[in-house]
Amino acid sequence: PMVIEIVDDAEKIDAFFSSLKPYLELVRTGCLVTCERADVLFYKKGEKKKPFFSF
Repeated sequence: PMVIEIVDDAEKIDAFFSSLKPYLELVRTGCLVTCERADVLFYKKGEKKKPFFSF
């Protein structure tokens, strides 16, 4: 089994799924796609990485 989680705006996920669905319909071994709402309890934006080399 494989689990892939995607976190984004509902509209973006819907658009992505619409483009993915034709490929999923070709899968002969079966598959399952679920969607659930998530409540964000904590979010902290990270700092951008500094370049390895600075010129």
